[in-house]
Amino acid sequence: MKSLHLLIKIQKKNLENFITKRKLLENNKEEKTLEIFNRKTELQNELLKHATSEYAVYLDNFKKTTDKICNKLAIEIININAEIEILEEQIREIFSEIKKFEIVISNRKKEIIKKENEQEIKMLDECALLIRGIKNHSN
Repeated sequence: MKSLHLLIKIQKKNLENFITKRKLLENNKEEKTLEIFNRKTELQNELLKHATSEYAVYLDNFKKTTDKICNKLAIEIININAEIEILEEQIREIFSEIKKFEIVISNRKKEIIKKENEQEIKMLDECALLIRGIKNHSN
């Protein structure tokens, strides 16, 4: 049973590592999402601010550059989502293994208790037979 406890401990550590990785990916995804929002907001503000000025000519390049950056960030977010899905599957698998190990340990403990109870009952039955035998013999 010690080996099962060790396996559980190892798997719990693996689980913690995967959860930490997932949190880092989620934070990275949030940062990229916020960057997209900020860039689009900045673009909208610049378009409104300079729509009728002599700088309006340069806004087209700024818009194209912003769109390219936002598209690149969106692709990165899609890739992060794929990595998160893989990690979540691994987390589910590890959690399932841990639960299986815990069930095996629980069943083994139940078996030990059952055997101990059976031995105790057998011993008490033998004692009862001895006592009856002594009483019957003395009468």
